[in-house]
Amino acid sequence: TGVQTCALPIFYNPSQVGLVLMTYGSPLETRGYDTGIRENQSLYEAVRQRLVHQFPLISIGWLNHNIPVGWTRPDVNQAAENLLHLGAKTLVFCPIGSATDNHETLLDLGRTIRRLRQRRIPCTQLPCPNDDPGFLKLLVRWLSPLITTGNESRLLSERTSSKP
Repeated sequence: TGVQTCALPIFYNPSQVGLVLMTYGSPLETRGYDTGIRENQSLYEAVRQRLVHQFPLISIGWLNHNIPVGWTRPDVNQAAENLLHLGAKTLVFCPIGSATDNHETLLDLGRTIRRLRQRRIPCTQLPCPNDDPGFLKLLVRWLSPLITTGNESRLLSERTSSKP
C-alpha cells in the first residue's frame, strides 16, 4: 500500500473527525524489560501536538495482542469508542508507530473497522508508509551516514550493551 491522502466520503467539520493515532501495544508487566511504551507515547504526543489545533479529537490507539495480560490502554477499539463518545462522526485510523503493514494494521484493525462500519460509522484507514517513495528516501538519508561514517561499530556496541 502506498501513502495516500485521506478523502473523507462527505464533508465533516474537523471537530467531527476522530483521529486514532495507532502504535504497537505492550504488556504493562515486563519484569524489567524495556518495551518502548515511553518512546511510543512520546511519538504520539509529538504528532498530536502538531494536529490538535486542526483536529481536536485525537487519541492514541494501542495495537494490542489478544492474550490475557494487562496491556497498554486505550486499545484501538476503546480509542474509537472514546472518540465517538466525544462527538466524532467519522474515524481515521493513522499508523504512526508502524513503518510497514503487518498483522496488526491489516487483520486486527480490519476487524475493528468492519465492526464500526456495521454500526454505520464511517471509517478511513490510512496505509503504513512502506511504499511511499518519500519515506524510503528518508530512510536512506537517515541510514547512509550511520553506515558509511564508521558509526556501525558504535551502533553494534550500543545494541549489544542494551540487551538485558
